[in-house]
Amino acid sequence: METYQRLKKIPLDNIDLIFLTGDLGRADLARKMAFENINRKKRGLDEIKYSPAQEKKAFMEAYNSSIRVVKYLARYALVCTIFGNVESGNKETRKQGGIQRK
Repeated sequence: METYQRLKKIPLDNIDLIFLTGDLGRADLARKMAFENINRKKRGLDEIKYSPAQEKKAFMEAYNSSIRVVKYLARYALVCTIFGNVESGNKETRKQGGIQRK
């Protein structure tokens, strides 16, 4: 079950602050790409070099599902987040999402 659907089962009344510790979104495509290369390496094969479009699609899956979770929770209380252990280097995608890095 997707994180967003599981959150709907949690009572969120009378909450002042929601602190999210990262890694909220779906990472199915990114995980599949990573493990495919791990398995290829174990078999002695070259890693697959994914195209920028494929990498962006994987990033956008995680980004869009994370934003969906944050927007849902923000209806109930102030939401504070920290980065997880996965972060994209795609400047154009961060720019579109309003995320700026100094």
